Amino acid sequence: RVLGKEESDNTPLYLGMGEITIEMVDELTNQMAAKTELERKEKHIDFLSTCQNMISQEQDKQSLILTTMNHIQNHFLFDQMILLSGNKEQGEIEPFYFKEEFNLTREHIGIITSRLADYPTGFVVSRTEKRYEEFYDITSLFGVDEIASFVCIPIIMDNEIRDILIGYTKMQDNFTANISLLTEGDLTILRFSFKQLVDSLDRIDFNQKILEYNNELQAMNNKLHEHT
Repeated sequence: RVLGKEESDNTPLYLGMGEITIEMVDELTNQMAAKTELERKEKHIDFLSTCQNMISQEQDKQSLILTTMNHIQNHFLFDQMILLSGNKEQGEIEPFYFKEEFNLTREHIGIITSRLADYPTGFVVSRTEKRYEEFYDITSLFGVDEIASFVCIPIIMDNEIRDILIGYTKMQDNFTANISLLTEGDLTILRFSFKQLVDSLDRIDFNQKILEYNNELQAMNNKLHEHT
């Protein structure tokens, strides 16, 4: 078919390998898209399965955070990952984990938490989207011109943000290495795995408190026996 020709019929194209129609191209494109999506879902299933195993078996908080965050980073190919967690003593959210060293001030954290009030389940945005500029107030904190995909997920307890997961990929890693941009489906997977991580950290804290309480009771009991 000659470019610029006004007709929109289904005249076969001759490319030296038999007749190829628009319908055939559409069908092939749909099959490739379906195959890509299936592979993506299978990778997500493997990711969640491995993540659950790590979270359920690990009993040390630092090791759990490092292994889980590394697993998330490797799966989604993040260039930067940041975990912000609530400080119970000061009642503030502060940096708890960085993949790479980064200066995030209290003012920056305040901007992020204020913005998340409109996105209680988190958000994901990529540079190719029209709405990318809507999140400039947050992405600009991390170098807006470098970011290709950005995700931000809060954990809310008692109507307050307690923890925040931030991850992003940089421009060169996506557009020169042909890495897929983050999607709403990725946001769902990340939200689920992040919630599992936080729940497991709470479980470890609870078990530690129970152990300390039991040790105190045992010590008191031993002292009583010493005086009898």
